[in-house]
Amino acid sequence: FTYIHVFPFSKRPGTKAALMPDTVGSSERKQRAAALRRLADRKRKEYMTRHIGKTLDVLIEEKVSNGVCRGTSSNYLKVHVLTDGYEKGSIVPVRIETEEKGLLFGKPINKK
Repeated sequence: FTYIHVFPFSKRPGTKAALMPDTVGSSERKQRAAALRRLADRKRKEYMTRHIGKTLDVLIEEKVSNGVCRGTSSNYLKVHVLTDGYEKGSIVPVRIETEEKGLLFGKPINKK
């Protein structure tokens, strides 16, 4: 999994779960959801860092700043590409160099 959407259980009228007698308390639900979010964050970071040193095809989606474009890889990772020589919609082979705060950073293999 590269993303896990976590939310605590809440009773919904008309559902079988709303009728269950032994539900977990609100405090425990929040703790469990927080633990799952921490696990999801750790697993995502591990997955992302496994791509450092690899080449990914990145669809350029926007220019973020002077010299940096953002795109999405073929395996749905967000990548900041250190170049501004590509148009939106270009697919660029990018060598991944680092991960910072949930984003991958890399340089194009074929410089323009």
